Amino acid sequence: MRLSTTPAVLLLALGGLVACQPPGSSGASAAAPPQSERSGASSAAGPARDLSQDEAAGGHILRKHVGRTDDELLERLDHERNISGASTYTDRTTAERVVGAAIARSQDRIQHWLNRSGGHPNLVLDYDSDHPIGRTINRGESLSRPCSHALVVLKYDPPSGYYVLTSYPECR
Repeated sequence: MRLSTTPAVLLLALGGLVACQPPGSSGASAAAPPQSERSGASSAAGPARDLSQDEAAGGHILRKHVGRTDDELLERLDHERNISGASTYTDRTTAERVVGAAIARSQDRIQHWLNRSGGHPNLVLDYDSDHPIGRTINRGESLSRPCSHALVVLKYDPPSGYYVLTSYPECR
């Protein structure tokens, strides 16, 4: 039996963050959904992405934007003076489906971003839903509002490609 020595397999064998590699690049990600799920039409939120891999790589979605109460959002606004609002996904499942769908729907944009020469500023993806996916509180407000839009921010991370730095519901 011959073992594969592709970069993804080597990273997996060494405990690397293979899931942060973009779907469709050389060396399939262990956490990437099957091609049919990635390219097909998604349900309300789409194919899920395991955000624990992104969190381990430096992201903060689970820590700051999932399952928070209004009191926790207000506390964040008090402690982080540089943000204009604080938001939360309803739950982890919703966050993972929204992020997965945004990435699946933006593969051409992501590949163009990864392949460009020079610097790689963060790539911001939009996601719209026909129902609320979370809540937000803007600075100066005391009650959250339901949101059906989200932003997903990718951070360039060679050689694996990228990881999701953050994603959060946003009211438009």
